[in-house]
Amino acid sequence: MEVIPFNPASGIARSPRRSRERVLSDAELRTLWPDLDVAFRLVLLTGARPGEVFAMRAADVDGAVWTQPGSPDGAWKGTKNGRTHSVQLSEAALALVADHLARPLARRGCEERLKKLARRRGIEKLTPHDFRRTFATIVARLGHGRQAVTRLLNHADHSVTGAYDRHHYSREDAAITDAVARHVSRVVDGVETDDVVVRLR
Repeated sequence: MEVIPFNPASGIARSPRRSRERVLSDAELRTLWPDLDVAFRLVLLTGARPGEVFAMRAADVDGAVWTQPGSPDGAWKGTKNGRTHSVQLSEAALALVADHLARPLARRGCEERLKKLARRRGIEKLTPHDFRRTFATIVARLGHGRQAVTRLLNHADHSVTGAYDRHHYSREDAAITDAVARHVSRVVDGVETDDVVVRLR
């Protein structure tokens, strides 16, 4: 068998891979927020998946808790891991939920507006999922740790400890989402920077 002394694929540009590591900086959040659609604000404040926010139903919101059924139900496709998940809504998120449910917007239209907004603000390769990743990073940044991030994002916990720990963490999660909302508010108002962290006391 003859060995080719060169790489036949050399010189061929590789298709760019979508980054799964992008987190918005405080400066980017500040410049996007005034024109950001309610749905993406909710992704940032709750950590919910964009598709879950667009599929939100009024019947699943009770007080300051948004219950995401694990199984499909009508237009609701169910959670990714098939487990019912309770999203604790901060006061800021709850106000947005009322607006979001009263005037639902088409996902495609929102995503197109987001692309145009990002271009106007000079932000490259911005995706709706970046707001969820930014939420998770803020939770960790405020000192709440990976376990809280996993729980709030409704990622499956396959650890031995997770199998034994049956606590619901609703009160703890409510405190964390409140802290995230306060943090985002301070960022948007120009009080918070990437170098200064306000921790939940």
